[in-house]
Amino acid sequence: MACCCGCIICILGIITLSKLLIQLGTIVYQQFIQKPTDLKKFGAKEGSWALITGASDGIGRQFANEFGKAGFNLLLVSRTKSKLDDVAKDIESKYPDIKTQVIAIDFSNATETDYKNLESVCENLDVSVLVNNVGTNHSFPTPFAEEKPELLEAICTVNNTTAVKITRMLLPKMIANKKGLVLNMGSFSGMLPTPLLTTYSSTKAFLITWTKCLASELEGTGVHVQLFNTYFVTTNMSKIRRATALIPTAEDYVKSAMKAIGKTHVSAPYLTHALAEFAINLCPEPIAVMINHNMNKNTRVRALRKQERLAKEAKKQ
Repeated sequence: MACCCGCIICILGIITLSKLLIQLGTIVYQQFIQKPTDLKKFGAKEGSWALITGASDGIGRQFANEFGKAGFNLLLVSRTKSKLDDVAKDIESKYPDIKTQVIAIDFSNATETDYKNLESVCENLDVSVLVNNVGTNHSFPTPFAEEKPELLEAICTVNNTTAVKITRMLLPKMIANKKGLVLNMGSFSGMLPTPLLTTYSSTKAFLITWTKCLASELEGTGVHVQLFNTYFVTTNMSKIRRATALIPTAEDYVKSAMKAIGKTHVSAPYLTHALAEFAINLCPEPIAVMINHNMNKNTRVRALRKQERLAKEAKKQ
């Protein structure tokens, strides 16, 4: 009996070790061996358009730059038209052979008229790439029961409803043309429950499942659906200004992401993010959730102290 139990434990150990080696091998293969997908597959330099939401800053702006560099015309969508105009002007100056259009939409309050106007523009364009980049988050970690209801609604609307509606808008034409690329922006917060960022975490978990479902549905249609799982990047949303080995600039992150297009459906394209994801997956979920919770508690304490300090300074002035 003892021998039998020992064999079972040994077999389970071999299976677990094999899974870990496969995961690590996949990271090595995707990062260093597998060749990038030729973007001509999706219409690069053939007059096709890339629609990028949240294109005025950070990761969205860098995606616009990289897809423009690759030879796609650009349809840039975000809240502030003046910022979009600046992005379009900058990219056109670098890549004069491409065209750009900008549309200002505040996706937290987008109306049916906004979506109809966007659809009307897209009907006259060969939009073969969609980057669902726009997103929003809590101001700082906050218990769900204490968060502003309007912010909870905005997080769900911007992070999920926008991606669903625009993808549904463009997908039939992509399928008919047998070419298309849908990129969704994920987050490590969606990998496992993240207390005090509960709604944001849940919207990112939705995107992971939604991406996998869509990818399976669209197998063999010529449309590739992919989610980039992302840790911190130096952007306005993260409020991090200094890059480190684990926290790249938006420019460096997007360059890695472009090389990862077409390789798999869900992945962390930046090397140190991929290694961090691997390490997190080694940790039992209850322990990982507890660590997440404690980290966010500490972040919340610091944020509240900063609020108090700024309020006192404002009173003195």
